[in-house]
Amino acid sequence: MTESDWARVKELFGDALELPAAERAAFLDGACAGDLALRAEVESLLGEVTDDQKGFLETPAAAIFDAPAPEVGATIGGYELRGVIGEGGMGRVFEATQEYPHRTVALKVLRPGYFSAGAERRFQWEVEALGRLNHAGIAAVHDAGVERTADGHSVSWFAMEKIEGRPLLVAADELGLDRDGRIRLLLRVADAVAHAHQRGVIHRDLKPDNILVDASGQPHVLDFGIARALDPVETSLTSAGEIVGTIAYMSPEQVLGEPDRVDARSDVYALGVLLFRLLTGHAPLELSGLSLPKVALRLSREDAARLSRFDRSLRGDIETVLAKALERDADRRYASVDAFASDLRRFLDREPISARPPTAWYQASKFAERHRGLVAGFGLGLVGLVLAVVGTSVGLVRSQRAERAAVIERDRARDANQFLERVLASADPELGSRGVRVVDLLHQASLELGVTERVRSGQSTDVEMPAGSARLDLEVLAGLHGTIGETYLRLGVLDYARAHLAEARRAFLESDGPGSEGAIESAASLAELWLQMEDIDRAEAFRREVGESVEAFGAEAPPWMQMRPLELDVLFYDATSDRENALAAARRCFEGWLRFLSPGEDSVEVARSRLANALMESGEYPAADELLREGIAAMKALDGDDHPRLLTQELTRAQIANTRTEWGKALEIVERLMPRALFVWGSDHADTLVIKATYASALSGLDRHAEAIDVLEDVLATSLRVFGDGHENTFVARNNLSVALMYEKRFERAEEILRESLESLDGERDPVRVLLCEISLAAALENLGRLEESLATYESAKSGLMELAGEGHPQTHVTLNNMAMLFIKLGRGEEAVETARRVLALSEEHQPGSRVNVFPFRSNLGRALQAAGDFEGAEEVLLEVERRLGEDGAATPTEIARVRELLVDLYVAWEKPEKAEAWGAK
Repeated sequence: MTESDWARVKELFGDALELPAAERAAFLDGACAGDLALRAEVESLLGEVTDDQKGFLETPAAAIFDAPAPEVGATIGGYELRGVIGEGGMGRVFEATQEYPHRTVALKVLRPGYFSAGAERRFQWEVEALGRLNHAGIAAVHDAGVERTADGHSVSWFAMEKIEGRPLLVAADELGLDRDGRIRLLLRVADAVAHAHQRGVIHRDLKPDNILVDASGQPHVLDFGIARALDPVETSLTSAGEIVGTIAYMSPEQVLGEPDRVDARSDVYALGVLLFRLLTGHAPLELSGLSLPKVALRLSREDAARLSRFDRSLRGDIETVLAKALERDADRRYASVDAFASDLRRFLDREPISARPPTAWYQASKFAERHRGLVAGFGLGLVGLVLAVVGTSVGLVRSQRAERAAVIERDRARDANQFLERVLASADPELGSRGVRVVDLLHQASLELGVTERVRSGQSTDVEMPAGSARLDLEVLAGLHGTIGETYLRLGVLDYARAHLAEARRAFLESDGPGSEGAIESAASLAELWLQMEDIDRAEAFRREVGESVEAFGAEAPPWMQMRPLELDVLFYDATSDRENALAAARRCFEGWLRFLSPGEDSVEVARSRLANALMESGEYPAADELLREGIAAMKALDGDDHPRLLTQELTRAQIANTRTEWGKALEIVERLMPRALFVWGSDHADTLVIKATYASALSGLDRHAEAIDVLEDVLATSLRVFGDGHENTFVARNNLSVALMYEKRFERAEEILRESLESLDGERDPVRVLLCEISLAAALENLGRLEESLATYESAKSGLMELAGEGHPQTHVTLNNMAMLFIKLGRGEEAVETARRVLALSEEHQPGSRVNVFPFRSNLGRALQAAGDFEGAEEVLLEVERRLGEDGAATPTEIARVRELLVDLYVAWEKPEKAEAWGAK
């Protein structure tokens, strides 16, 4: 039968499989048009599938192991078997020789009886596919065939290029490859696999032993023998539940027996495991010693480990790339090997990668958003004491999401929704309810609506849910799911939010159709959800849908609908750390709401908070402060003094003041704010603890460290009691207390608390928390005299900060400043000067007008110049600092006195006693 005949057989076979068995005969009557040979071939294949439902290479090997296998010395297909290279479940691989053309090959012989007659034909099709592969990184297939033995068994074989080489991992070690060399080696493997994918073949069993590296360093991928062709016919021949491959490198969908989901992305996962092992020597998930059910359970529930768990130098872009390749959900992985390889090349070329993290910056933003400012910073009130600052990050204060300017109401749903919203409103964090377990009410509603079982079982929440609440009108269901989903979203319970919002969208689409108000709002809510779940691609798809739908709605769109695309723009650019576009979008959104509503109204003030946040991220603190001040005045005029959003905006102003070292201003705001916060939120509320921490930061900035410690001891005790040991609030409380203790030179106690923090993080390596803890620990170690240990900790923290927030972030400046001072203690003056100059330049660029540019950063540059022996340079810098502080009405007496002390120290070292005496007398 010719190749075109086989193609026709395959085509008809695939078409017939799509039909019920009873209709296939009639179909073949017309399709074969009297070609009896053609019809016989198709019917033989159909009979094979109908009888036992077994696909290509899927008859369990155990059933045929008793059949005799060929031995060394036998001849098969004109090849003499010379020796056994290896053996597996399907058969043996022999070294074999061919007389003409004379060559040595690797001959894979499948166990006799492995295939039935119909399956043998499918085996031949597979070999045809492998024969189309022509790549230096793939062992070429030379020949194939099926022979009958004397006892009637079938022997299927194929001959391929014999590769002399070492398995992948062994070769990388023996070649002494560094990180980049190992990535380049994997890229050569990926190129070979991509070549196969482009020709419709996936491997499904990529592992080190199937990749041999020859003497020139070229890897060769072997054994595509269990590959599955990617055309519909071959796909349909794979039986559900059959696991093919090596478990340690298999994707979750392979282990879970989901054949319809096994595609090119499964090879992406295997390549990810290979690269993980190449870089760390460890598996991303430890599966050794586990039974198959336990392996399946672990793969279905646990994410792959992060690279930095094994090697902290692998944090950053390469960690992000591997995390995307090793996603449990294939839809979140790279869509192709080419996409994976492209990001690896971007990493090697130091170009931006396409993969969105869970970006470290995004994680940092979400960490602070969950606390709405709980990371309260301590200022550098003392230049001589080198301290880590748990600073209020630029823009780490996030506002809660706006209530809708308009609520979609329908006659049949009005009563149910209004009741539900009244109940659920008390769960809104903005309303600051005390002691109300509305989440229990939400879970009860989820149980009633059939969502709870889906979430707990891990069932997909993106598909239509069985009608478990048919007694409710469809429009009522849409409203209920939407309201519950948005409330879960505000509370951060994302799995339940996802389930309800997906069902709300389905119901709105069914009841009102695409482009309706309900469909638009549900799509917008899903965009927000996916941003919180760090899936930028899915969020962008819904964001685009919202924009197109609103545009199609035209001039009749209500205000809330016109503003939704702008609101999503702000959140999207914020999540992707695009500060320039985030600021522009926030400004458009704020100005847009002012066209519809007055200052002080809810949607305007949410937009105002977002704009203030964007201004802070851009270092425009005065503008952010003035904007918030105007909003506070407007809300007071409209609602009085106790609106929760008014309190949070005042808190943000206090934190801005602390960041700018305006301690007196911060203290004034917080002292005015505290009684109202206690009335609205109570003493145990997270926002109340934020206010207390901000108060302590201001006290410490004013050198009232003992008072600050008393406040923070109370904050820590409350956090432990209310939230527990491992909670984020408790972590931050410990970190802030440790800094205050260091101001009082209680370094042993500070180290003890920081070690407790790190211990509480065991098992959850949140990069933000670990980083903050490292910075504070480095300061404690330095002041305990353990300088080299401190420097190593600072270096690790600096690397993480650069990846986390970039060189423009104030916390980066503080850490570099601390390192400059440590270089002085280590006697490395030139490095101290270089680092101190860099700190000052970065701070002046990204925090123009900030007082830290004068004291301590500029004064610390003077100290570094003195340490390097540049006395004239140090004198010039310190005199400039003293002059500026004298002109600055906000400068504290301690700051002025400290700079004069530095001048005295300089003149003593410079042997100018008259100048030292003159400054000492001031």
